Amino acid sequence: MDCFVEVVGKLQENADRIEDEILKYSKDKGEFASSIDLSKEAMEAFLPNSSDEIRDLAKLQDIKRNVLMSLGENIRKKEESLNKAKGKHEAIKGSIGALKFVLPAALNTATIFFPVVGGAAAVSAVAWKLKKILDTIVEMKDSIDRLTTSDYKSAMVLFKDIIIQLTNNVYPQVRNVETLYVKAVDGYHKLDDAKFEEKLELLKIQMFCTIYTNCFDEEKGTLVAFHNVSENKKNIIQDIFIEKLKDFQKLCFSSRGNTKYQNMLAAIDHIKKTSYSHIIIEDTIYQAGEFAVKVWSLRSYMVPEGEANALFSSMHTMKLTNDQNINIQASLFTDENSTWFLNIHLPSEDYEDYEDVSVICQFQKEDTGSQPAILLPSRVDNFMWKVNTSFLSDRKGKLSFFIFKPGDATVSFPLDIEERGYEELDDLLPLCGHKQMELVKEGFQTARTLLENKSHSVATVICLMNLNDSIIKLSSPAMTSGYPSEKTPWPQELPPLSLSNLVARKANYSAKGCAGATILRLNKSLHILLYWCTPYDQNWCKNCFGVGYYSGNTMTQDSLLEKIRNLPEIPLDDLDFHLHQAEEGPVCIEVTNNWRVSINMTTIHKAVLEVILIKTKKENN
Repeated sequence: MDCFVEVVGKLQENADRIEDEILKYSKDKGEFASSIDLSKEAMEAFLPNSSDEIRDLAKLQDIKRNVLMSLGENIRKKEESLNKAKGKHEAIKGSIGALKFVLPAALNTATIFFPVVGGAAAVSAVAWKLKKILDTIVEMKDSIDRLTTSDYKSAMVLFKDIIIQLTNNVYPQVRNVETLYVKAVDGYHKLDDAKFEEKLELLKIQMFCTIYTNCFDEEKGTLVAFHNVSENKKNIIQDIFIEKLKDFQKLCFSSRGNTKYQNMLAAIDHIKKTSYSHIIIEDTIYQAGEFAVKVWSLRSYMVPEGEANALFSSMHTMKLTNDQNINIQASLFTDENSTWFLNIHLPSEDYEDYEDVSVICQFQKEDTGSQPAILLPSRVDNFMWKVNTSFLSDRKGKLSFFIFKPGDATVSFPLDIEERGYEELDDLLPLCGHKQMELVKEGFQTARTLLENKSHSVATVICLMNLNDSIIKLSSPAMTSGYPSEKTPWPQELPPLSLSNLVARKANYSAKGCAGATILRLNKSLHILLYWCTPYDQNWCKNCFGVGYYSGNTMTQDSLLEKIRNLPEIPLDDLDFHLHQAEEGPVCIEVTNNWRVSINMTTIHKAVLEVILIKTKKENN
């Protein structure tokens, strides 16, 4: 089978590590539950006839040598065969980094799969069947000849000229590709919004042109790999791709309900995954105290829909507390209800290996300059966590997952990410203790369960998570409507490293819902005013919350009630107070003396108000 391996160098560079992991998995499990593109003889040598045979160390070494030799020989033979039989298609091979954006997803296949929980994850190399690429290009040219829409056809005819040159082993001139880009942009904006498929193709062509024009080396007369271009060129590609992916997302939303929506969705998800390496924000691993922390940051619109189309992070290696080396990886997808699902992939399926994993999610709204707010995902099963964002009116922003596991961070694989300090983790370092992680793992699920068991039509559970080693004093609530639940006493303080659930409810026969406030005393003089409002009839007002802080004495209950009496209609103006609609999503509010409050509230009548209190550094005396 003729194949073009796009990243052979990376595959060969990591061959030892690949085989170590494959053989280790087979040794532990006595089986091999994934696939590898090797010769028949190598596969026969590789797979054991029995579970005992694989434990023979001498046999293991022979198997490893056979696999490595066969793998290297296979790649060499395929390359030689390709060069001899298809030598005139060097331009196609050299342009695959740009062509992959316009080729169908079905044309690329992974040659190496790692055995990981939840299915094999392709992490090493991508193979392209050259014959299928050429056949697809012929089909593309034929379909262009049948076009009738003028603006769209003008761009597609130019694209046809470009691929004709590539199939004849000629690299198109950059100025011609730049002309194609202009035509594709013009055609995209002139097309009717109902022309989903045509607009999709023009966006893909724009991405092809972006890679080609910025990665073409005039001196060498060929395209260079993305990671070899200058930082300025990388930034240009990244910025353009970000804008194009926003257009893809708009196209996806506007095509909902269309009979071809699923095909559109699959094509757009493929583009997201193809673009991932070009617009990566953070995909690495750090050491933070006693924890290895895998950090994965991406733009929220990069999350594909459906587990089958899940986006995979890079794979990293860490050393457990028992000195065992393991690989850790994550995958992410969303469902139709806008719930984010994060899968953690470790070599083992044993629950014990996942029991000490903790996950923190941060969300930072786009173009607001706001601080990232913390969301604590709910654990679905051993391997999966979820974050429900269906109530958000706008989900555009930066999404970050911090995956904590006790042990030592070691090397990155397969992406080479230069070593950096963990300044980005500074704000989360106060959480990097075992007691804090236990609270994070517990999350706010108990509050949700508590609320489900309440019969009240309108109620609010105020969840206060104190992730600090100091006591926080709490005042009695002042309620403008409703009252505290008699069955859940209101505490006078929040103990260190604790989670407290406070319940407020609507009064019987009242149409006012429940609204009130409490004062949290962080130290002798610093106080936080926490306000919530869950109305009975959301036509006149929607769920909202507010946070203010001040220095001075603690307010009395009467003073606090007078202070909040006109909320939420009339905001407070005599202290630093921030009022937010629940549907606007989580917020993080900076308080003086290095205190930070991260808050999130659901939008239904039985609401949960999640409050996380963190002291980011030692308090100034």
